[in-house]
Amino acid sequence: MHTPSVILSIAGFDPSGGAGILADIKTIHALGGYGTAVITAQTVQNTCGVKQIWPEPVAGVQAQIATLFEDLPIVAVKIGMLGTEAMAKGVLEALTDFTGPVVVDPVLKSTSGHPLLQTQGCAFKQLLRRATLMTPNLIEAEQLAPGCSAQQLPHYFNTAVLLKGGHGQGHRLEDQLLLPEGKTVRFCHPRIDTLNTHGTGCVLSSAIATLLAQQVPLTQAVETAIEWLHKRLQAAHWQLGHGQGPIPLTR
Repeated sequence: MHTPSVILSIAGFDPSGGAGILADIKTIHALGGYGTAVITAQTVQNTCGVKQIWPEPVAGVQAQIATLFEDLPIVAVKIGMLGTEAMAKGVLEALTDFTGPVVVDPVLKSTSGHPLLQTQGCAFKQLLRRATLMTPNLIEAEQLAPGCSAQQLPHYFNTAVLLKGGHGQGHRLEDQLLLPEGKTVRFCHPRIDTLNTHGTGCVLSSAIATLLAQQVPLTQAVETAIEWLHKRLQAAHWQLGHGQGPIPLTR
C-alpha cells in the first residue's frame, strides 16, 4: 500500500483560489503529496487584489496543528501568510517538537501591495531562523534585513535562503539559492510574459516543501520546483478574472 508524503500548509485563505491555502493544496497534490492545511487568516480578495483581512484565533490555529500532528505522519511544513506577530508566536510554539523540514514564504505584502503582516517582531524572526529554507523576493529580503547583501542573508537568518528574482529587471530572471556554508546556486530562466502570476510565491514554496517531504535534497528540490513552476507559467493561457490570474497547476 502506497502512502503519500503528508505536507502541512499553514497560511491564509484566498477565496479566488490563486494563492494561499488553496494554491498550496493544489500544488502539493499536483506533485504527488497529500496536503493538510490550517488557515491563519481570512481574506477578501480576487485576482485584482486584497480588500480586507481578519486573522483566525491563535488558540484555534494551535489546536488544529496539534490535532493534525496527533493523527497524521506530517513530514514537512510550509508556512505562508501569518498576518500578526501573535500568530507567528503561536505557530512557532505549535512547531516546537517538529523536526522535519520547514519552508517559510515570508509574505509581507500581496501582489497588489496590500500589507499582509502587521509587524516583524521577535517571534516572526525566530520562525524564519527555525526554517529549513525561507523564500523572500527581492523586496521582502530588503525589508527583512535592511542593508544586508544577498550573501549575508543566510548568516543573518541562520538558514538557507532562496532569493527570488521576479521583481528584478531584464528579460532573464535569476533566482539565487544562498546556503549557510557560503555557497550560492543560481537558477536562470527567460522572463515569461503572462498575466497568470497570482500566487507564484505560494506555489513555489509549496512545491519545494513537497519535494523535501519526498526526501529530495534541498538544492535539487529548489531546482526541480523552479523548473516545474516555469513550465506551469509557460502553459498559463487561462483567462480568469480581471487582474493577475491563477497559475494552471496540472501535474
